[in-house]
Amino acid sequence: MKKYKHKHNEHWTVLIIPAYYGRVTNLKIPGWFLKITAGATIAILTISTYLLANNLQLRSEAKHYEELKVINQQQQHEIMRLKEKEEAIREKIRDVEKLDRQVRELVGLRKSEDSVDEVTGSMGGGIPHNGIPDWLDSLLQDSSWEDNPGSTESPGLDGDEWLEIAQRIAKGFDELNPLLETQVDRLEKLKTDVMARQQYLAALPTKWPVEGYITSRFGYRQSPFGGGKEFHDGLDIAANGGDPIVAAGDGKVIFAGWLTGYGRTVIIDHGYGYRTQYSHASSILVKQGKTVKKGEVIAKVGSTGRSTGPHLHFMVLVNGNLIDPLRLLP
Repeated sequence: MKKYKHKHNEHWTVLIIPAYYGRVTNLKIPGWFLKITAGATIAILTISTYLLANNLQLRSEAKHYEELKVINQQQQHEIMRLKEKEEAIREKIRDVEKLDRQVRELVGLRKSEDSVDEVTGSMGGGIPHNGIPDWLDSLLQDSSWEDNPGSTESPGLDGDEWLEIAQRIAKGFDELNPLLETQVDRLEKLKTDVMARQQYLAALPTKWPVEGYITSRFGYRQSPFGGGKEFHDGLDIAANGGDPIVAAGDGKVIFAGWLTGYGRTVIIDHGYGYRTQYSHASSILVKQGKTVKKGEVIAKVGSTGRSTGPHLHFMVLVNGNLIDPLRLLP
C-alpha cells in the first residue's frame, strides 16, 4: 500500500495481488475515510471497555447487594426472635406487677413507686421499673438496626458487632427469664398464702355477736335458777329484745331451729374446727345450709328456752371442745 499526496487531497492505495495468478486489483482509499474508520474503531474500543468495566462493577455491586439482603434477612429474623423473647419477658414482668398489686391489696398495703424494685430486688442491680436491665433496654431502644427494619442497606454495624450485640441481648433474656419465673412463682404462693390467711381470719369468730354487757361468764357459776353451782357453757350478753344478732365469723349455718333448753338457736360451722352457737333468740333470720359472712345479721335477741330475760347465750367450740368465747373476742 502506497500513500500519495496531492495539493488538495491525499489517499492510500491498496494493491490486492493474487497468490499465484490473476489480475492485480488497485484500490484507492481516501485519507479522510481511514481517519474516520480509525476514530470509530478507537471510540468503539473505548466504549466497549467502559461498558465492560461498568458491567463488572454492576455485577459486583449486585452481588454485594444480594449479600447485604441475605444478611439483612438474617438480622430481621434474629430481631423478630429477640422481640418475641422481649415480649415474653415483659409479659412476665406484667405478671409480677399484677401479683405484686394483688398481694398488696390483699394485705391492705398501698403500691409504692418502687414496688417492682422490691419484688425483683433479688435479681441484682440495674433492674428499672420495666424490669429490663438498663444496658439491655438501651440496646433495644437505640440500636440502629431496629430503626429501619425494612432496609436492605448496611445496618450500621458489621457482622461481628451485630452478632455480639444479638448474643448479648439473647443472654440477657435467658438470664432474666428464670429469675422472673421464680418471682412469679413466689408471688403466686404468697398470694395463695395471703388469701388462705384472710379466709382463716374472716372465718375466725372474733366479732362480738351483739351489743350489750356481760351478765354471766364461761365456767362455773351460781345457778340463776337455784340449786347451787353449775357449769355455764357460754357467755351471756344482755341486750334489748329484738336487737340484731350477727355472725361472729364467716361460715355455714348447720342448724337453725328450736333446741331444748336453749330455745331458738343458730349454729354456724366456720371451718378450721370452729363452731359457734347463738341461743335464746326471739326470731331466726337464716336457714340451715346458708353461707353467712362475718357481721351478717342471723337472728334477733330474745328470751326463749331456759332464760331469765332477753339476752344472747353465745358458745364457741374448737374441734368439738368448748372454750371461753372471751379468748377470741377482742
